[in-house]
Amino acid sequence: MSQGSTPIPLRYRLVNPPQMIGRGDLSARLARALDREPVYVVWGLGGLGKTALVAHTLHDSFPQMIERTLFVRASSESEDLRHEILRAIATALGLELDWSLLLRDVEGALATAIDLAERGPYFVVVDDVHRADAQQVHDTLLLLSKYARSSRWIFTSRTDPHVAELRASTMMLVPMTEQELAALATSLVTTTTPERAKRLAELAAGSPWRLKQLVLAADGSENISQGEDVLTGLDETTIHWLRCLATVEHRIPIETLATVAPGPSEETLNLLERRGLIERAASEARVHDVARPLLRATLRREQTEVLSRSMAAVLSKSDAPGAILEALGLWFGHGNFVEAKDLLTQSLAKLIAGGYVSETFKILDRYLDESLVGEHLQVALELGSTEVLERIVRPAAPTPAQELLWARASLLRLRLQDAINSARIARDRDPSLAFEAALVEARAQATAGNFSDACVLLKGMTPENDDARVRRDMLYMRTLVFTGDLTEALDRLELARRSLERLSPATRRQVGADIVVTLIGLGRIRAASEAFRAWVGRDDEPAIELLHAQERLHVEARLEIELGRMQHAGRIIKQLFTIRSSQSLAAHELDIRRALIAGDFEGLDGRIDVLIEEALRTKHVDLALLGFHHRIRVAMFYARREIELTQLPMMIHPVRAIIEGWWADLRVRYGVETKLSEGNFPWTMLHEAAKVVFLGAEANQSLLDNDGDQARRKTQQAVEIARQHGLVTFELPALSALADVLVCDRKEDEALRTVDELAGLATRCDSMRLLGEVGLYRAVLGPYLNTQELLTVAATAWWSAPSACRRARALLGGQVDLDRIDERVLASVRARHKLEVLRPVPNAPFEDAWVIDSARKQIYFAEGPALDLASKALLLRILEVLAESGGRATKEELATRVWDLRSYHALRDDKRMQVAIRKLRLLLEIDASNPTRVVTTDEGYALGEGACWLRSR
Repeated sequence: MSQGSTPIPLRYRLVNPPQMIGRGDLSARLARALDREPVYVVWGLGGLGKTALVAHTLHDSFPQMIERTLFVRASSESEDLRHEILRAIATALGLELDWSLLLRDVEGALATAIDLAERGPYFVVVDDVHRADAQQVHDTLLLLSKYARSSRWIFTSRTDPHVAELRASTMMLVPMTEQELAALATSLVTTTTPERAKRLAELAAGSPWRLKQLVLAADGSENISQGEDVLTGLDETTIHWLRCLATVEHRIPIETLATVAPGPSEETLNLLERRGLIERAASEARVHDVARPLLRATLRREQTEVLSRSMAAVLSKSDAPGAILEALGLWFGHGNFVEAKDLLTQSLAKLIAGGYVSETFKILDRYLDESLVGEHLQVALELGSTEVLERIVRPAAPTPAQELLWARASLLRLRLQDAINSARIARDRDPSLAFEAALVEARAQATAGNFSDACVLLKGMTPENDDARVRRDMLYMRTLVFTGDLTEALDRLELARRSLERLSPATRRQVGADIVVTLIGLGRIRAASEAFRAWVGRDDEPAIELLHAQERLHVEARLEIELGRMQHAGRIIKQLFTIRSSQSLAAHELDIRRALIAGDFEGLDGRIDVLIEEALRTKHVDLALLGFHHRIRVAMFYARREIELTQLPMMIHPVRAIIEGWWADLRVRYGVETKLSEGNFPWTMLHEAAKVVFLGAEANQSLLDNDGDQARRKTQQAVEIARQHGLVTFELPALSALADVLVCDRKEDEALRTVDELAGLATRCDSMRLLGEVGLYRAVLGPYLNTQELLTVAATAWWSAPSACRRARALLGGQVDLDRIDERVLASVRARHKLEVLRPVPNAPFEDAWVIDSARKQIYFAEGPALDLASKALLLRILEVLAESGGRATKEELATRVWDLRSYHALRDDKRMQVAIRKLRLLLEIDASNPTRVVTTDEGYALGEGACWLRSR
């Protein structure tokens, strides 16, 4: 991309302002709105002066902004309005964009357009948006209203776009009143009498455009019901010139048109502009939308064809892609297929580079011809849509170049054998295509899992230049990774990094992306982060195409998650969701990954199931594997023994390596015989994160084998690897595993230091899951058991920190699922604190639990302050007797064990017992008159459902 400071090109300059009469209040209203709001819509029927009102208001109220006002006219040929807007802004700012990164990401293109418009800031007038897709217009307006700040966006349309959020910023332009039209008639021709002005106003029927025809026609005609009437008073030269101009939609240079039709004098041009027949900006002109169909109606079919061919011939000589596109439309539209094909063949590269892929495809799709199937296929490949490619039929007798295109299309559709066959044919039949064809074939072989064949093919290729060599080496490097040859793979990757500055911009950008993604795939996050900055450009001036490109946002979010910067990752993921009309599956996977770290588990199982189902359906293996990875992690957090992995793709893949590591750890935790050695998992070590996970599994096995020293060494090694490569999200579980080992090994001081490290990372990551684990560790590692923290985790952390919640509930006697590591850690905690649960919390919700700690002589609640019973020995003894009696006791048991009476007598003992119970309820109950914690039974009293009694040292 290059950026300059060129003035706004003629094509995108604001049209000249007409004389305005009778719209002063509306112009003032629009000006006031633009002072406050970033987006405004003016809509109404054709001929009412919408564009004229906007042009007048901007020239009158914002003259300082005219040089920074872009005028974009929506085209019926455009596939997407957002690309058209970005193209206009980029051209106006002197930017050359790499459209290959933007064509497949229209929402990112709009976000980039907003960013560029904010830099001026610029005013952007988008005219005639009724010609674009209604949903695109609605979404564009909505997003502009949300994200535009200092830039201003004014849309005109013949229909209401119906954006509820813009009701206050939408103006319906109604027909002018007869008084306003009469005043306009007098201002246009000062000799017009009041009577004639009134009659003309009636005939104009509210349209200022019609009035101009009536007033300015040389013979004073008062009938413009037929097309011929728009030509009243004009000489044949001017009429011919107008008819030629009416064949095209966009403004074109008057000088260019003069090669077909001699141009009118400046005086005549001014008259045509005043009549509303043409719109002008500097030295360019176009026919007014209302006048165009009327002018075309004045021509016979053969006349239209002659004029269209003449205009197509002129436009086809232009260097501007927009003009070439109009020439193509004219050639094809009037059956001049030979000329159209020649022009398309000569100009296709220019159209693609200019970002006109969608428009070109639309023309080709409409006038599909067997001889243009190669061009049709090439444009479809640029769009990158498998749905579009499915509609294209293989050429009957393809040339070698078409075979190569078909190979690329087959690869994109995952028809791998077709891709291999076509690539081989292209390679054999045309040596000049051999290199590109071999790349496609090697990519197809690798995708099919034939890594050795791909390596042989790649090794035998002879690149012609640095660009070709680096492209070959990057594919070779990724293939070597899957064969387990990491040394050579990393060597080639490093060579590619060093070569970046020597590459062409397009290759550098693509190779830069490949390097970042590969490093992430290998778990080298720190190196990937450095490569990412080199890929997107300097922080103060990143590559424009990558500002909001979906690929860049996905990669950046992955990096931020792995680095533990969850807040920033969350903002990027939110941008992926909110600025796009469709939410991509990859964005959903990122949000699931974020939720696993953050501790947002509610509804997560269902989201993971949807991810896996959709990824398998669309053959997106990477996302399917990530879905299975998330599924096994959730299973481990909730101690689920049985998980469904039967659909797990059986292929060598870095994510599959991590899954194997977790799977080995899971088998260790549940006592399934597992032989943990790298020889059994020859490619598990492809990913640095897989090493961390696998070391964790080995450490857990050592811990269960009572080899604490070995377990500690393994977990410390896992932490070191994670830190070395910036794998924060894998450092977190490694630190948790180290804390477990140290708790079991009774090394409290080391364990507390490890927990402090974990707390620092968890806080930085904004992870409620890890903070819950930290809370539990601190509750059990202090000199005394922190019962309050234990209860808080047990009661509140099921959907945020399930592992910690399970362990806390187990320590309080709850019936929960545990694995062997849980049991080992909790056994160590119970032994350390001599913890004994006399009355466990039953299956009642832990949110309602309350815990009596006899050692502390305290009662703890999930919410609210603790209750101190140190000075209330009698009340504490009542609770103790109830707990020791299985949660309920008769009055006789209470009398003999609490009050040390030899026997119970109702007349003697009930009163004192009732008084004591009443005092206890006043302390315990939310509502003492409706007790739930100490309840009355037929024979005495009982503890409520949520009560727990424990003893500790």
